[in-house]
Amino acid sequence: MLRVTINGVECEVAEGSTILQALREREIHVPTLCHDDRVKPIGGCRLCVVELQERGRMVASCTTPVETGMQIVTHSESVENHRRTNLRLLAQSVPPRPAGAPETEFDRYLEAYGLTCSGASGDGFKDFAHPYLSVDMDRCVTCYRCIRICEELQGQFVWRAWNRGDRTEIRPDKGDNLLDSSCVSCGACADTCPTGAISDRLIRDLGTPVEWTRTTCPYCGTGCEMEVGTREGQVIVARPLNESPVAKGHLCVKGRYAHRFAHASDRMTEPMIRENGAWRVVTWDEAYEFAASRLSEILAESGPQAVGVLGSARATNEENYLAQKFARVVLGSNNVDCCARVCHAPSAAALKATLGTGAATNSFNDIEVAEGFLVCGANPTENHPIVGARIKQAVLKGAKLVVIDPRRIELAQYADVYLQVRAGTNIPLLHSLAHVIIEEGLIDREFIEQRTADFERFREL
Repeated sequence: MLRVTINGVECEVAEGSTILQALREREIHVPTLCHDDRVKPIGGCRLCVVELQERGRMVASCTTPVETGMQIVTHSESVENHRRTNLRLLAQSVPPRPAGAPETEFDRYLEAYGLTCSGASGDGFKDFAHPYLSVDMDRCVTCYRCIRICEELQGQFVWRAWNRGDRTEIRPDKGDNLLDSSCVSCGACADTCPTGAISDRLIRDLGTPVEWTRTTCPYCGTGCEMEVGTREGQVIVARPLNESPVAKGHLCVKGRYAHRFAHASDRMTEPMIRENGAWRVVTWDEAYEFAASRLSEILAESGPQAVGVLGSARATNEENYLAQKFARVVLGSNNVDCCARVCHAPSAAALKATLGTGAATNSFNDIEVAEGFLVCGANPTENHPIVGARIKQAVLKGAKLVVIDPRRIELAQYADVYLQVRAGTNIPLLHSLAHVIIEEGLIDREFIEQRTADFERFREL
């Protein structure tokens, strides 16, 4: 631990911390525009400056590591004047917030320092055709958060800085709008933008959420945690949780934006019974009684084997447990199934045969420490985008990647080796890899002797 003084109070700070991290741990707030905990700090906006009394100068707290003996002052008159000057210069180039637009981080800072935007609308990049995102780069303060989060979190490289100096423009990588670009609609840029230059369309259309509920994304099995924002009974937007161990402050397009089905005009909101080919709205009690009586009739006429129960991969483990318990104990039937069998049956059977259970052996956090990946017959950037993004980031940081797939999936462009096998030849290819591993002695004999069976038969094969 390092001993420092913050605003006249001596304290201990963990080694390796930045000044900003130390301040936040003590709930001392300093403004930041270019900082996001999910990306590397750059110290560009200079709003988070603090005064180091022992050095007689100001430094950016987001990029300055804590050192023993520092005497940090966060809100002296000179520091506050510096922040106010920087904010005033930024506000001169930004037009006033449009009527009805939600308040932003930038707006709150301006209000706190008694400033207003005075810029004029210009010819900055604008795009209001995207189904989820609105873009008005007249409000951009060139903090580069959109660029950095797109590169460092999603690995998509959509947003680019074009030109230099006062001619710098933030625009997509290609095309005249986001739909023509390589954008995958993850929404990270809107989530991080401090000024509303990039924003969620639904917040602009339906208003800022007034209530937030913590939950888990229902789409795939990755398990990303998020907060759902609602207003007047409507879901407005979902945002990621930075402390989520799986998503690490990120969501894909499904988790962030695929929620309007909850308010679809053709969604059934009342129980109904079909009679003579037509649906009739009934009470819940009538629906329960009807279902129970029909199940009882079928059991009496044809026995338990005539009844089956389907669980759901979208339901919780507890709900699926109750479904199978109902089938076996109440109905007396072992006919229990789930949609996961369709896609997961081959892998579950193989995993159970080789490892004892049809489940993964590694945590997602192993992605960041792995030195190499072999992706065979899977497409994580499409099927489990958050996992795919984490693999992309690991590869961009130096991990090796081998992709085996007849399809040229997105990860193929990041691969050190891409083996585009002919469909149906994956087994001979895997046998060939095993042959080379054994012939060249690339095996851990002690591990094999302790953990496996029938290795000699496999070696002969």
